[in-house]
Amino acid sequence: MNSIKIFCVIFIMLFTGHVSAQFDISKQLVEVRDSAFVQAYNNLKTKYLEYVETDSYKKMRALHKDFFRKLNHKGDPRLLEQTPIQWVKENLNQTSFFSLHEAETEWEQYILAQQDDFKVNEEIFLLISESIDKYGYYIYTDLMKELSEKYRHKLSP
Repeated sequence: MNSIKIFCVIFIMLFTGHVSAQFDISKQLVEVRDSAFVQAYNNLKTKYLEYVETDSYKKMRALHKDFFRKLNHKGDPRLLEQTPIQWVKENLNQTSFFSLHEAETEWEQYILAQQDDFKVNEEIFLLISESIDKYGYYIYTDLMKELSEKYRHKLSP
């Protein structure tokens, strides 16, 4: 509903005393927002599913998966995302790496692949950022939840 229509409805309400029209306006505004959200969500979902089919994403995910498989960390791997090399230094004998240098090299390859993936697929990251700015962070968290439930095989090659 455009702003002129909204103004006209509010004007008529004020001068005719139809208080019940206020509910209808609010309901229509919510429906417009919700349909815009659903459209944005579905667009983001389509674009994200296209993104996970790119070679750069698959390469990055494969390097990540291989590194963490060799890490042999028994806890939650997300706890080590920022400091895996420090953990390797302290626990090399528990890993499948032959040396700290091997772990550092493989982690570096993953970081470079991640940077390349970001450059190649910058459009999806901008869309995610814009969607979060416009609709709140839950648009992304809801999407990730749905994708991890329905498309787990695509997210982790």
